[in-house]
Amino acid sequence: MREFIKDLSNSILWKILNIIFSLLTGILLARLLGPEDRGIYALIILNITFLSLIINFGTTESIIFFIGKNKHNISKNFSSIFLFTLFLSFVPIIFFSISGDKFNFLFYGVDKAVIIYATLSIIPLTINTQIRHYFLGLKMINNYNILVFTEVFIGLLNLIVLFYFNIFSLTNVVICFFLMHLISSLFHFYFFNFKHLSLYKFSFHHLIDNLKLGAKYFLIGQSGFWQNRLLLLFIASFLGNKSVGLFTVAMSFSNFLLQIPNQISLILYPYISNFKNENDSNELTYKTVSLTFIFISIISFFIIILMKPIINILYGYDYLEMYQVARILIISSLFSSVSSILLNYFGGIGKPNYNLIYSICNILILIIFSIFLIKYFDLIGASITRFISIFIPFIVLIYFAKNNLKIKKTSFLLFNSIDDFKKIINK
Repeated sequence: MREFIKDLSNSILWKILNIIFSLLTGILLARLLGPEDRGIYALIILNITFLSLIINFGTTESIIFFIGKNKHNISKNFSSIFLFTLFLSFVPIIFFSISGDKFNFLFYGVDKAVIIYATLSIIPLTINTQIRHYFLGLKMINNYNILVFTEVFIGLLNLIVLFYFNIFSLTNVVICFFLMHLISSLFHFYFFNFKHLSLYKFSFHHLIDNLKLGAKYFLIGQSGFWQNRLLLLFIASFLGNKSVGLFTVAMSFSNFLLQIPNQISLILYPYISNFKNENDSNELTYKTVSLTFIFISIISFFIIILMKPIINILYGYDYLEMYQVARILIISSLFSSVSSILLNYFGGIGKPNYNLIYSICNILILIIFSIFLIKYFDLIGASITRFISIFIPFIVLIYFAKNNLKIKKTSFLLFNSIDDFKKIINK
């Protein structure tokens, strides 16, 4: 467990740097694009994320699982998945290049150049995603952290260049998004061990095994994606693109708060996959959830109190009306922080069916409540919808977790003893 604590500590330090640079990136986008273009940019990136999820088809998670369980030859396993997804990543750019203007509506009527650069970014994005998860599977956490930081830093640097030369526009920001992934892919190849990648090591057997397991993770990933996508689409439909931009800024605080628990769950996943003893994985997960919940609760309290001045200072007067929306979203992030850890726990022990139930429940609730609450209560309704769609599936997930972790104590989220956690660390 000492290795886990060491990797987790280093990861959190790297994550803090990522949070700072991501925050600066968000401020630049919000202030210089304005609510309208900021909303369109958010929707374009969601499209790219959607296509990327289809291309990877859950194989990023299956790679970690198979490497952790030593069920496959690493070289054949990674070569098969990497080459397959790399081939698929060329399909969107070819499709949109030859389709003319028929499908421009999918990108909200932006220039053709924006669509080309956006879809072109899927190629390096796929490369980077696969290589980073390869490092996670091998528990090379430091390499993973460096590469994520490099990508975020390059993205911010690109935007600063636009600001310096006074050429900040939606088209140029999308070009910067492409350049961020393209340049960072060079760093990914620098760290990568090419002995694990070869065309001659491609195996249909390994590919099929990964796709079978990846299909479950793909459905979970799609449902997770649509949780955000559907909410923004409902907002755009009922309230317009400007409201999407406003809501995106409000969400930035809850997203900021979730960075640490998401990082914890990310590091937990390969460790859970590598555990041979079920009791060790259960105990580590239980204590990790308890500590995370208390930590996020404390930070949330102070952010909620200071929300109004923070928005005014960081994003400006145009976004000040979002402070109540942001407060509701932060409360929902308390439950998301626990869910993210438990979802990776179930993935690590090879039981993604619970994750799928959670995600389907989330989407159904989101659809039902969005239609009414957003239409009649605007962005406050959207934030309440998000809270309900997170809280109810959270209760379902806690029920599954208590049974699976064999917890006899009445409390699951309240931390009982620091000494208990020290016992795990010293194992």
